[in-house]
Amino acid sequence: MKLMAAPLLVLTLASALSFANSASDNGSTGKAITFSGFECADEVNAALPLLGRGNDFPHFVFRDIESSLQRQSRLAKLVEAHCTSDAKQTFYTKTVMVDEQEQEVLSQLEVVIPMKVVVVDGAQTTALDIEQIYLTTNLETIDSRKTVQTFNVLSQQIQE
Repeated sequence: MKLMAAPLLVLTLASALSFANSASDNGSTGKAITFSGFECADEVNAALPLLGRGNDFPHFVFRDIESSLQRQSRLAKLVEAHCTSDAKQTFYTKTVMVDEQEQEVLSQLEVVIPMKVVVVDGAQTTALDIEQIYLTTNLETIDSRKTVQTFNVLSQQIQE
C-alpha cells in the first residue's frame, strides 16, 4: 500500500461550500448549532463524497459528533462547532491487476477535521478540542466500501 500526496484529487469547491459563520438546526433538540470556520475543509471538499456520509457537509459532521456524544450521555447536545485548522486528507493506493497489467488504484481515504466543540450535558457545559476522523476503506470496490469514524478528544474544559 502506498501513501499518495493529498493533491491527487483536490478540486476546491469553496464557492459552493463556504461556511464562515452560520447556524444549523440541531435535529435532536430543534435548537441551532452555531458553527464557523468550515472553509478549513475547502481543500478536502472534492474527496468528501468518497466518505459515503452524504453531500450535506458540514451537517453530517455535526450529526456524527452528536451521535458520538450521545453514546456517552444521552443528554449531550452539540451547541457550537468551530473548525480550528485546515482539514487533512490522506489517500492510499493499492496495486491491482487489470488486463494482466499492474495498476495503482485508490484504496483508502482518511480525512481529519480538527475542531473545537461546545457540548451541553444537563447543567454542565464543556468545550472540547477534537479531531473528527473518517477512514474509508475498499474504495477500489463497490460492494465492500466501509467508512469508520473516530471522535478523538484532545482536551476538554468545563465552562462556568
